[in-house]
Amino acid sequence: MTSRNRWLSLLTFFGLALTAHYLLGQATSAPQKALESSFDQIVTPFFKQNCVSCHNAELSTAGVRVDELDAKVEDRHIQTWEAIRRRVRDGSMPPKGLPQPAAADRQRVAEWITQALEVARLRPSPKNGLVRRLTVSQYRNTLRELLKLDDDLTAGLPPDAVSKDGFVNNKDTLQLSPVLTESYIEIAEEALNRAMVDPAQKPTVQNFRVDLGANVNPAPIKEKLILGAGSALLNNEDVLVTELTPKKPFPYEPFFMQKKFRFIEGYQGNDTVRGWRDFDSIYHAVFADMRGSPGYPKGEAYSTVLQGLLLRPAVPTDETFGLDSTYGPKANFKIPVRELPDYGPFRITVTAAKYNDGLLLDPGAAPLNGPAGITIRDPKTRQTADIAKAGIYQVDLY
Repeated sequence: MTSRNRWLSLLTFFGLALTAHYLLGQATSAPQKALESSFDQIVTPFFKQNCVSCHNAELSTAGVRVDELDAKVEDRHIQTWEAIRRRVRDGSMPPKGLPQPAAADRQRVAEWITQALEVARLRPSPKNGLVRRLTVSQYRNTLRELLKLDDDLTAGLPPDAVSKDGFVNNKDTLQLSPVLTESYIEIAEEALNRAMVDPAQKPTVQNFRVDLGANVNPAPIKEKLILGAGSALLNNEDVLVTELTPKKPFPYEPFFMQKKFRFIEGYQGNDTVRGWRDFDSIYHAVFADMRGSPGYPKGEAYSTVLQGLLLRPAVPTDETFGLDSTYGPKANFKIPVRELPDYGPFRITVTAAKYNDGLLLDPGAAPLNGPAGITIRDPKTRQTADIAKAGIYQVDLY
């Protein structure tokens, strides 16, 4: 089909649609005028004599008002008209005990309502379609389903507003500003760039390893590392960072982090060191950070041993304070990294094991030989010991 024929077909289609819409409107306008003229002759006197006294603005019995009904039979009143027709036909309204209309009047009103409902259903349906933007989660899931992309590119979008009913997919809250439209388009372009593979471009692969343990680093840097207030970095000699070049079955570009930095960093006593400092080390790009670990009552929450970094659980305090909490924070270990590739999956492999490390007793703690102590002298005989009070106990075997 040529371009000219395509346009002629579209114009013909829209012309037929407009003609049909116009003819349908003409077909329903004549009966509508007849209904309006007969409404005042048949329905209005019937309502005034039998219904308005109970179904008005003040009483509105059963939630029905007939004083607001007219010959237009609006869509929002169709169910009310159907209920009135049913009650008028079966004689349930007006209720028993009240004056009843003649059977001929009931039939005329029921026939008028039937005709009015038929005309109302012939009216063109209103165009109530709603257009709204996708929520952030819907947009993210759409990109994942269409492009099979695991990367989350919607992290920079503002969160969706919550409606008064607690929903985020309400059309009134999903506004689309020009700035947000540009953001959606930019994310779509970036998603397409990542999903479309360029055979001439090599992927970027980064691989580094962090070893932890007492004196694991044979050549630690001499500078004192400072990451910020409240951070507790491991000693330089207890951290070893190695950048590796893995073997892959495909060609790739290795990614190495920046090592040279020049910025203001460090504290000296209570005075901030003001001045430029130059750094050239991988240890200014990767840190072993123990944030939030001070305050452990029975020794430190962490320590370095020959086998690695030892992380101890916190001590329960329910027997001390009657609350299900802990003494101080738990061991919180993090590895901040200054630089990563722009995008791509990131995999972390952790080698860990259980370490034989018990809770530490207070300095000078001695076993109790008094009433709190439990002594079993004949191990050949099976015996049961009842511990009356919670606490830390030492078992001595002889």
